[in-house]
Formats: sequence, structure tokens, C-alpha cells
Amino acid sequence: MNDLAIKVMAVIFSFFLGVLSSEADTFTINGREINIPVPEGFARVTEEMPPVMALVQQVDTADTSNETLAYYIEQTDVPAALAGEVPDLDRTLNLAIIKELKNVTVGKSYFSKLKTVLKEENEKIHKDTVAQRVPEFTKQFSEGVSKDFNVDFSVGISAMVPLAPHHETENAISSSTYISDSGSVNGETSASTSVNTQTLVNIGGTVLTLNCDAPRPEVEWSREASMKWVESVLASNTLLLNQSNGFWRRLSEGGSGFGLAALMAAGTYWVIRKKSNKSRQNP
Repeated sequence: MNDLAIKVMAVIFSFFLGVLSSEADTFTINGREINIPVPEGFARVTEEMPPVMALVQQVDTADTSNETLAYYIEQTDVPAALAGEVPDLDRTLNLAIIKELKNVTVGKSYFSKLKTVLKEENEKIHKDTVAQRVPEFTKQFSEGVSKDFNVDFSVGISAMVPLAPHHETENAISSSTYISDSGSVNGETSASTSVNTQTLVNIGGTVLTLNCDAPRPEVEWSREASMKWVESVLASNTLLLNQSNGFWRRLSEGGSGFGLAALMAAGTYWVIRKKSNKSRQNP
């Protein structure tokens, strides 16, 4: 089957996939069923998109702080992903949970304290993340991608510049971060800067991380898209915040670094895309 036929079949399959798939996914976390609507204009990455799924899995494996629950790409990228390519991935969203919080109920008072820490120590958290967590993350991620894609790949983060939180409610807080990175594939290097808008949302005592990534100039788009998704998630879940005890001390000792998977992933896929698609065109 030639490349054109493969792409045509992918378009047809993506159409039926969009028609037949649900508009929301249900995740059972800490005994609670939480409904997560698919972001408008996006589609969840599935096993039928092997190269993209491989990247998502490598990010998840390399990060020790977070667990990726779902990853979403623009619907316009779906045909290429189904055809075995790595599409542009300029705009992506993902749902994650901080591993330390996965089996813990976080009540109103403790979530309030978490928000206070994020507001008061945002710059320190990012500085510590770059210094303490990024080197090991980039090492594992680079090694995993090199093996999966059969390339000599490396990536690094040179700077993470956090902006002050721009949205806060009783059960959510959002902020954006500029991320500058550089990468190399078989000696070919380049660099980019992206923006990650991250929202921590407390749904019935379960804290989830909603991330929206885009090129640097699109910070406003990332915030608007993120807010629409957050609002749809909240509207789809009627659970109330619960009280919890004895957790804040352990959380405060746990250090920073949550959200590293999203921060790291925001600017790396272009490197793999270029080599991956080139290798498919010139076997």
C-alpha cells in the first residue's frame, strides 16, 4: 500500500473514530469515578497512533513525579498520527496526576495551602526542578526515545520562566511557564521556546493536573483553551471537596517538581517529528 493510500485510509478511519468514540473518558482514582471531557477540537492519543503513543510513554516513564492519564492532539493531526507519522504537535493537552497525591483525599484547607505554596514559591519550585529533576529526566527520556526511534537523540532544557498565576478559584489554580529547550537528532540540532499552561484542579478531593502546551507566541491561546477544558471538567463532575487530615506535612516535605512531565514534553516533539518523518520518507 503506497503512502497516499495509507493517508486516505487514515483519514477515513479517523472520521469513524471521531463518530464512534465517546466525548468523555471516565477515570477511577482513589475510589472515585471522574469524568474528563475530550478538549474541544482535540482527540485522545491511542494505541492506533504508535509513534505518538511511544513518545507519550517515554515521557511518562522518565518522569518520577507524575503519571500521565491521557494525552490529546489536535484533530487535524489525527490522520498523520494514524498513518504512523509524528505530526506537528504544535498544540497539545494532557491530563496527569501527581503520584504522591494519587491515593490521597485533599480537602479544602489543604488545597488552599497548596495554592499558597505555588503562589509564594513558584520561582523557587521551577529553579529547583531545573537543577534537581531535569537532568535525570532528560537523560532517561533521551535514552528511551533513541531506542524506540533508532536515532541518536538528546534534549535539554536551558530555562523555565514561570509567570504569576492568572486564574484561581476555591478548587483550581492556573499559571503559565515559558520553556526553552534544545535538541539533537543524529547531530542535527535546533532550539525552541514553548509555553505550558498548567491548572491544578481539586475534584472531590482528587487533585488532577491539566496541561496545555503551545508555541511561545500563543500564551493567550493556551490559557483560553486550558480554561475551556477546566470549565468542562468541573461541569462534568458534581463531587464536592472533602476534608482530609494529616497530609499537608508530608506534601510540604515532598518537594517540588510536579508537572515536570508536561513542562518537559512541551518543547521536545518537534525534534523527533523531523527525524521520524524523514526516515519514513527515505527508508
